[in-house]
Amino acid sequence: MLKVLVVDDERGIRLFFEELLKDSCEIDTAEDGLKGLEKLKNNEYDLVFLDLRMPNVGGIEVLEKISASKKDASNPPYVVILTAIDDISTVVKCIKMGAFDYVVKPININRIEIIINQVQMLVSRYRELEEIKSGRESIKFVGISQKTKEILEKVEYASKSDVNVLIVGESGVGKEVVAKLIHQKSSRRDKNFVAVDCSSLPETLIESELFGYEKGAFTGAFSRKIGKIEYADGGTLFLDEVANIPLNVQAKLLRFLQNKSFSRIGGLEEISVDVRIISATNVDLKLYIREGKFREDLFFRLNVFPIYIPPLRERKEDIPVLIEYFVDRYSLVYGKKVKFSQKVVDKLLNYNFPGNVRELQNIVLRYIVSSYDGDEIQDIDIENPIENIYFPRLYSLRELEDMYI
Repeated sequence: MLKVLVVDDERGIRLFFEELLKDSCEIDTAEDGLKGLEKLKNNEYDLVFLDLRMPNVGGIEVLEKISASKKDASNPPYVVILTAIDDISTVVKCIKMGAFDYVVKPININRIEIIINQVQMLVSRYRELEEIKSGRESIKFVGISQKTKEILEKVEYASKSDVNVLIVGESGVGKEVVAKLIHQKSSRRDKNFVAVDCSSLPETLIESELFGYEKGAFTGAFSRKIGKIEYADGGTLFLDEVANIPLNVQAKLLRFLQNKSFSRIGGLEEISVDVRIISATNVDLKLYIREGKFREDLFFRLNVFPIYIPPLRERKEDIPVLIEYFVDRYSLVYGKKVKFSQKVVDKLLNYNFPGNVRELQNIVLRYIVSSYDGDEIQDIDIENPIENIYFPRLYSLRELEDMYI
């Protein structure tokens, strides 16, 4: 909801805006420029409707103050000038000073609604961009297919309880996105979401990464380290590629799941924590159990609520929606409007996507980065994305000596 300030010395104008915007905006008013400046000093607004002609401090002076403060404000308000006379020279002056738009009195309701919608879109895009930059963006599992709807339905069920969840699917389908979405929708949303990629850690480090260690526990342990389980206390621990955990650590993890307590490496103290476990794998854990690579009792503990994410090739209805989502997202990040032609969309619909959603995301990103504002991508090379990239010839040391000596 937009936060709007109306600065006008006419009481009727202030009441008009209050009545018009009461259901769609958070509305505040000021009866003159001085009070308007006080409100602006103590509050943050998305939009200011500013009358030009007021006693004491006029609209031009207020606009000057707002424009001067823009360099210090993270998100300064959009200013719309209210004027009783259609004075082009004054309006142009205000626009040059930073005003967003102007409205001539008597006020046209449709004109105000158009401006509100424009500012709402701009503010939403700004907030979304800030969330993307800061890593705080709202988690979305995008798609319209029946299989995606079933996944989202399971996410809703899982988020309403604290049971352990096992997410199964190929690499790149969005297992961590689903895990984050469950956490975001759960009662633990305000606590930590801690992800551990078990496939990227050497077997010798997984135990210390999960459980931490005490000072002097082993050579090089110069100080106590808090493990990821302890760091996730009150929140969610996401164990990605859980099949990569070695058997000795699986036993310790099983004990933790049973008792909700553990001890750091080299420590005697039992530490109790409240952690929700979500695991993910791209392999058949039942096969791993038969081969002696994974404990069956641990599997049963982790697999209380299973969620299977099909590969993208099995839910192709999602591809156009995902393309639109990634195009909008990266166009916002890179400040350019880029479109994909229907020919490109059709080409992507006929592609098998061995890398799943992650591969589609990277394709969209690659072409947006290499495009100009306003471009429409007419064709893409999916199979050989780096075929046309020029790599300079590598010279031998002798050739370099001949060239430069």
